[in-house]
Parts: sequence; structure tokens; C-alpha cells
Amino acid sequence: GTYYGMVRHVDHEVGRILAKLDALGLRENTIIAINSDHGLQLGEHGVHKKRNFYEQTICSPLVIAAPGRIAPATVVEDPVEMLDFLPTLLDLSGLPVPEGLRGQSLVPLMKGEGTPRDATFSEIDFSGEMYDELRVNSGRQVMIRTREWKLIEFRDPRVKERDGALFDLKTDPGETVNLFTSPAQQEVVA
Repeated sequence: GTYYGMVRHVDHEVGRILAKLDALGLRENTIIAINSDHGLQLGEHGVHKKRNFYEQTICSPLVIAAPGRIAPATVVEDPVEMLDFLPTLLDLSGLPVPEGLRGQSLVPLMKGEGTPRDATFSEIDFSGEMYDELRVNSGRQVMIRTREWKLIEFRDPRVKERDGALFDLKTDPGETVNLFTSPAQQEVVA
């Protein structure tokens, strides 16, 4: 209920902003961007909250309206990273993207002209966590995700053997079968 209440609250506040832009006649000259740093588990996989790499957590909302720049109802299915958010806003605003800025503008993908990334990367590192149970009893996790595969590797120095998870997102979109130790998938893991 709390989650749905927060979603309703954001929806209400975005509606207020849009109404004000309409009243001022500014909506057609305003870029509207709504995002979040991560999604949230609501019981999927028996997990609540975050701090994992299941799709419900790593897929975060990113909604952009840019009248006259991007066609309404455009959907980009390709995996992207939040590092792309700032270069995208700069590009939509007609501003140069500074040299050395990580990420790439999503505008070409939104126009159906760009080349999608081969993979996206993410990391969870609890070493600086303020909660003892996370800092002491957890380690670093890294993830590489392509359209077809998701590889998660647990990099806790206390664990001597290599450990992780590999999911075939085409045949197992629910991420229920861990193929990390499957002999047939060791080339993918490598």
C-alpha cells in the first residue's frame, strides 16, 4: 500500500506541474523528465525492497517528454544506463555534451537511429554501508546485462570460490533458473 501511495503521490504532483505549465503556456517549450535510481521488489522472488539485480529492481522508470524533439509515445526497448540521463537532457536542450562525461545521449535511440549498447553494467557494494548487517555480512556484487543474458558475480573476498548467477532472459524472463555453474554455459560466464 505504501508503494502504491507513493506512486499516486508522484502522479498527482506531476499532474500539478503539467497543469501549471499549461496555464503558463510553457508546456510545448519544456522538457519533462521523470526518473528514479532503481525499481523495487514487491514480493517477486520472495524479496521486498531493493539491493539485488532482479529485473524489477534494475529496471527503473525513465519518462521523457520533449515536444518537437521526440515523438510522443516513443518507447526504447534497448537496455540503457542512468549514466545516459545527463547527456540525453543536454542533447535535447541543444547543449554540448562535455568531453569525458560518461554516458551517451539516448536521443538517437529515441529517433530510431542509434546503435544500442552491447551491455549495461551495475554494481552493489556494501563495504561503505551504514547498516552493520549489510556491511559485515555482504560483499560486492557486479552485473552485466545484455538483451539475452544477465550475469551477476558475487565478489566477497571471504568467499574463495567463484560465485554468481546467470540468467537466460529470453527463455527464463522470470529469472528462476541459475545457469552460473552449468557446464553448457561456461563460455557465456567467461
